[in-house]
Amino acid sequence: MTRGAAVRDHCNLRVSLGAYVLDGVDAREREVLDAHLRDCSPCRMEVATLTPVARLLGRADPALVEALLPHPDDPTWTVPEPRHEGQPAARDVPRSR
Repeated sequence: MTRGAAVRDHCNLRVSLGAYVLDGVDAREREVLDAHLRDCSPCRMEVATLTPVARLLGRADPALVEALLPHPDDPTWTVPEPRHEGQPAARDVPRSR
């Protein structure tokens, strides 16, 4: 496997980690991810970070969550830009004046 293919494969697996912690992958995908996690420390750390969030989601009051979500027609709501590893969140970057 070329380095580029390995990076693409890793990225594809990493994208599935959220579904993995929510039990949203099939048995074959779980086997592949389990094997990957044995050898990939960054992905294991991500699973360790996502797992408590997944547990909290299961305990959330659906009515409260609905009340906190923006209305789909709200013109002020935008999809946040994705963050990359090591990149600070936009709120953490000092604004120039």
